[in-house]
Amino acid sequence: VADIIKESIRLMRGNCFRYFYLLLSFIGYGLLIIMSLGIAALWVVPYETMTLVHFYRDLADNGYEC
Repeated sequence: VADIIKESIRLMRGNCFRYFYLLLSFIGYGLLIIMSLGIAALWVVPYETMTLVHFYRDLADNGYEC
């Protein structure tokens, strides 16, 4: 478990602002989910999940190190 945490810290080093900005970009979608009483979550949650997967794969594939 400690190795996984160390690898996660290594990947995120220098990319925290990118991750924070990515999460902020979904605030509007969160409001849309609230306004639609949760119906929009059927489309937004998979989209957000795949965006986060692509963010991780971008970090892992490019081997970011700062």
